[in-house]
Amino acid sequence: MDTLSRLLGGLEGSESAAGPTGEPVGDVRAQWEAAQAQGAPPRRQGTEAGNAGRFLDVDEVQAGGGDPRTGRQTALDEALDIPTVQPRLCYVVLAMNLAVYAAGIGIAVAQGNDASNDFFLALAKVNDSVVAGEYYRLLTATALHAGLLHLGLNCAALASVGPQAEAVLGYAGFATVYLLAGLAGSGASLLASDAVTVGASGAIFGLLGALGGYFLRNPKLQGSGRQALYIAGVAALNIALGATQGSLIDNSGHLGGLAVGVALGLTIGPRWVVRRELDIPPGALAVPDDAREVAVVVDATPAWQRAAAAIVAGALVLGVIMAGVLLRSQVEKGRTGSGACEKP
Repeated sequence: MDTLSRLLGGLEGSESAAGPTGEPVGDVRAQWEAAQAQGAPPRRQGTEAGNAGRFLDVDEVQAGGGDPRTGRQTALDEALDIPTVQPRLCYVVLAMNLAVYAAGIGIAVAQGNDASNDFFLALAKVNDSVVAGEYYRLLTATALHAGLLHLGLNCAALASVGPQAEAVLGYAGFATVYLLAGLAGSGASLLASDAVTVGASGAIFGLLGALGGYFLRNPKLQGSGRQALYIAGVAALNIALGATQGSLIDNSGHLGGLAVGVALGLTIGPRWVVRRELDIPPGALAVPDDAREVAVVVDATPAWQRAAAAIVAGALVLGVIMAGVLLRSQVEKGRTGSGACEKP
């Protein structure tokens, strides 16, 4: 994986930095006394190297995840670290998908294929059942898969995209994207497709879109433009495959998850900035005369923005679901009315 030499092409400020009022501040000591910058946690082991442009100095990165997150301190001429979290939730979701499929196999072995099919249909997105009030199907359907090939493809995609998305989005961000994108995919399928649908692909498309939004939000990351184009190409290829004649892929679910993922990546994803501060020994009561300036990467996205974006996205997803329920209800009423008119 390539490393980033600069996160923002250059550090904020200049030789004559600005204080809290915007007035130029003189030397380093005066700058510190005018506006004390935040401290930064020590470097700790973090995620493994992935594709180009993901992290700065990937050998050792920040493993914790506060709000906002901060990377370790570095000298002004050193490579910078992007603070990430150690991926965990993506593997929990992966294990859940495998466990649900294994449960279906177990039911088939113990009770027969009919019982396994009943288990499958009890959790799948079936439009009539959702309209009847079984809204849980919009979520449970994202953990079901129609065969080993379907399961294998989605698990491979989740294992590839999930850790990278979770590392930069954080645990709360990953959970928000996966949940809302999965529901958005099911809601879009309810709105646009008559088919019984299952699969985690809507949520996975959401993670892919969130990574794209993250790179668009941080255009000065090394390779961010290339990464965003690559993600767009992967998404477009999959959508095109789903649009081919005879395909059983429900593109409406993919598009719904992708749209929500991109929106969340642009709003709740981290926006990295580089700040300068002084490296002061722990416990020091005064600024040493030989204190050196250091740089630290900080997530500038405020917590209120993340919360507001998640609420708005959730409201929009709920609106899509309610629109789907209303549409399906009207379709069912039309069928019932048409049948009544045809009676002799």
